[in-house]
Amino acid sequence: MPSRGSIRELATAGGHRVTAALNAEWSYGWQPAAAQRLRFLIDFSYSTGLRAGEFVRAKLGAIEVDAHGDQWLHVVGKFGKAGKVVLPGMARGILDRSLVQRGLPLTPARWDPGTPLVGSLEGEAGITAKRLWVV
Repeated sequence: MPSRGSIRELATAGGHRVTAALNAEWSYGWQPAAAQRLRFLIDFSYSTGLRAGEFVRAKLGAIEVDAHGDQWLHVVGKFGKAGKVVLPGMARGILDRSLVQRGLPLTPARWDPGTPLVGSLEGEAGITAKRLWVV
């Protein structure tokens, strides 16, 4: 089980991923919106393997569904190299939960393509990679 002092730790217990962010509101005095975003950051990055820079630059409009029904997130990686990452069902569920918490639509047709996957707590602007490391 992760130590109470480390929010970034991930551990596996009984086959389930456990994070110290699960009870951040109570254990660390975080505001509910900040704790929800922290859970999204940890869970989504864990399920997709995105690098910090890819994650903070990702927009809803970069998600596409291929002919087989698989969902992909187009990213810009190191050195400006374009790529795509599969969005497994777990990642899509995590994204949907985050969208609901942010008051955004779940239907891709209703998304603003410029909306960042990671919203700031002050509005719908995204966060920077530097801010991600602070969180």
